[in-house]
Amino acid sequence: MNIDRYAPGESVRVRYPGDPHYNETGTVDHTYADCGDMMHVVAFTDRTRATYYADELRGLHTKPQPTQGNT
Repeated sequence: MNIDRYAPGESVRVRYPGDPHYNETGTVDHTYADCGDMMHVVAFTDRTRATYYADELRGLHTKPQPTQGNT
């Protein structure tokens, strides 16, 4: 099973309607796996952080990359 992810340091935009950071730009601080899902901790300019799935984000410069070796 491939899991899409954004790498730490990448700029992303939140595309999850209803989220307090909807349509804001942030930077991926780090990622981690949670029960098979790749989670992204995103840092914003107001010094807050929030956690998202890859499909709740849109990369500003790249597309999500498949994570290797997960089955």
